[in-house]
Parts: sequence; structure tokens; C-alpha cells
Amino acid sequence: MERKEYLTRAEVVAEYPLSESFLSKASMDPAKRPFSGPPYIRRGRKIIYRRRDLEAWLDAQTVEQPRKQGRPTKAEQIMRRRMQEGGD
Repeated sequence: MERKEYLTRAEVVAEYPLSESFLSKASMDPAKRPFSGPPYIRRGRKIIYRRRDLEAWLDAQTVEQPRKQGRPTKAEQIMRRRMQEGGD
């Protein structure tokens, strides 16, 4: 099956993890919306999305969570204490 380059809102919702409500709000007047959504093309009242723009926008939304460091091991605590004592 060939992937279409331009998608309607319903097609975007079916293929990507975005809701129709989110897309609707994201296509409102930029001055009235509190967030930015994926780029779109407006042809009169019809809104379409270019697949490559959607995928680039989704990639840009990715957030890397920093690795949470746990409590230092006993060996690390001893080593740190020795370094502090030796530095005085």
C-alpha cells in the first residue's frame, strides 16, 4: 500500500498518536492557542497535513528523560570521604 503524502485530519488521527481534538485546537488562530501543533496547510476551510512535516514535528516533541541516579554505593561513599579528607 502506498503512503499518501498529504493527509486529512481523520487520516492523521488514524495513523498517528494525535487526537482530533488536539489537531482542531492546534489549527486555531495562533494568537488564541496556548501551544503549537504540527504544521498544516489550509485550503479554504479544509486543513491537510504533509506527512513529512508531521513526522518531523513528532520527532521534535521527543523528550529524553535524564537517568535518575540512585543513592551512592557504600564504596562510592568511602571513596568520596577519603578524597575530601585528603584534600583538606
